[in-house]
Amino acid sequence: MRVLQFLFFFALATTTSLGLGGCKEDIAQPSVETPPHAEILFMQAAPLAPGVDLYIDDKTVVTNATFGQFTTSYTETETGLHQVRIFPTGTTTTPLVDATLNFTKSEHYTIFAVNNAAGTAINVLHFADNLTAPAPGKAHIRIAHLVSDGSKIKFSFRATGKGPLFNDVPFMEKTEAFIPVDTGAVTMRVHAVGVSGGGMSGSGPDEVITPDLPFTLESGGIYTIAVVGTIANDSAHMVVIKHERLHE
Repeated sequence: MRVLQFLFFFALATTTSLGLGGCKEDIAQPSVETPPHAEILFMQAAPLAPGVDLYIDDKTVVTNATFGQFTTSYTETETGLHQVRIFPTGTTTTPLVDATLNFTKSEHYTIFAVNNAAGTAINVLHFADNLTAPAPGKAHIRIAHLVSDGSKIKFSFRATGKGPLFNDVPFMEKTEAFIPVDTGAVTMRVHAVGVSGGGMSGSGPDEVITPDLPFTLESGGIYTIAVVGTIANDSAHMVVIKHERLHE
């Protein structure tokens, strides 16, 4: 009798175990697919422009961005070719910019609104953002020269003896590539290449055209240093944009 009882419970346990395993295999696992998208940052870097709204196709992405302001985190946008328009804030009739840009799935971009060299119109400049993580103890930086009445510039860390990190950068040059640098406290400096004091023409020692900017580069940080403003109004300065993924 005990033997039969043992066999009965053994068979029941085995059948139950097999049944649960079968249930696990039969449960359909729903596929989760992230909709294809890209991610963008935006900066209003046109000192002669009013506050602006950014539209991608018919969708409002940024509202009332004034000179020097930038979005602090990425915004999702659909991929492919899209109409990018910039309007004075609160209007939708006459765009300051009407351009077509291509956005690739899973890529990141920074879009700048920039005055043209004559100061009579606004252009759009967009950088592809490589957000590959820096090596331990390193940060990544790049420069965006957005001073419409400025000559070529060079960018360096003051008093390091290492020379310029970026040299001979023209206005609106697409310096998209980040370079690795050591982390810690630095003082950033921008010179006009081959320009002496008293304006943006002539020759002589390179003129410092923005106030020096003390800054602490964090390990793993990814930064764009945007040089904005105008020489004529003595308003050229640096703005540091830190790039942080919307999704990890």
